[in-house]
Amino acid sequence: MAGAGTKMRNYFANRFHEFNDGEALATALSHRIAQELSNSSTPSLAVSGGRTPTRMFQALAEQECLWHDTLVTLVDERWVNEQHADSNGALVRRHLLQQQAAAATFLPLYQSGEQVSAQATIEETLKQLPATLDVAVLGMGNDGHTASLFPEAEQLAAAMDMQQPARSLFVQPPVAPHLRLTLSRAYLSASKTLILHIQGEDKLATLQQALAEGDEMAMPIRAFLPLPQLEIYWCP
Repeated sequence: MAGAGTKMRNYFANRFHEFNDGEALATALSHRIAQELSNSSTPSLAVSGGRTPTRMFQALAEQECLWHDTLVTLVDERWVNEQHADSNGALVRRHLLQQQAAAATFLPLYQSGEQVSAQATIEETLKQLPATLDVAVLGMGNDGHTASLFPEAEQLAAAMDMQQPARSLFVQPPVAPHLRLTLSRAYLSASKTLILHIQGEDKLATLQQALAEGDEMAMPIRAFLPLPQLEIYWCP
């Protein structure tokens, strides 16, 4: 598959942004996010972890915007402390909360303690965020999961419920390591701007598969694709 096909372009129209390489994508996306944050009186940003966004984080950290007023959190987190190599929180501190962005306030999802008490603490922490995030940046796995909304996870139905009052829920992936905490579909779907940041022909093929008719529970990313505020940022 050489770039986005006609069907995909027709579906997303001007919501699909294609770049030649990761550097060009990171530059463009960092500018876009900074612009959205600068236009808000109470700027808020939720980001994904993993390898894909690292370059974008570094570019965004250099952008000038109202970082001292900005609240930053994660769309999901592995249930490990920040000393663990798999911590998304540690990744954000290392690559995003630097330079200009060091002035932002970070609201981590991981809390020590038992699961029930930790989730209550996290929900209180997340109340610092507005009901509508300015920007949420999603990733996507080749199984069609996004955030930690994993197909076949026992807790998926609750996390995908648009009437779910909680902003965050624990999810145990069927295969991937570590218990996860994820923002709910309902809370993510309310974001003013949603970005799906993906890289590689394999992710483009997964996106093409998700566009075909099928169950949202089988590929949770499907729940977000029709949203008018969702934009795709992709490079090979």
